[in-house]
Amino acid sequence: MIHRLPRNAVNPLSWLKALLLSPGMLFLFGYLAIYCTASIYMNGTFKKELQERYIRSRGSTHSVTIGSIRPDIGMNAITISRIELTPTESCPEKERRHVILDKLALALPELEKTLFSNRRLRESTSLVCNKIREEELKVQ
Repeated sequence: MIHRLPRNAVNPLSWLKALLLSPGMLFLFGYLAIYCTASIYMNGTFKKELQERYIRSRGSTHSVTIGSIRPDIGMNAITISRIELTPTESCPEKERRHVILDKLALALPELEKTLFSNRRLRESTSLVCNKIREEELKVQ
């Protein structure tokens, strides 16, 4: 007797396709896409807006330069690396210090909404500016 394989034999390619199209994997890929987009956005638009807002904020005697901003994997916090505060010309002589902060971790709930709303962008940058200013005052 001859044993023949059925027409719809299971092969590795069909298993791989089923795995990649499973709801769990689709959710994972979607979440990673949002996380990568948030990371790119934070180091582009958000960082630029933050540096400009810090200079325009009232009582600003320093300008800020930021190395990088990394969102938390849970999308509810950020870590800012290498914050450099440089005194401006309007800075009083007694406060003229070049300050470098290595890392600053901040809670920013609903971070993903910042990607889609200009109002949330302004609110988030204001919050981060205030936290940086608090750290600046602690150092001085």
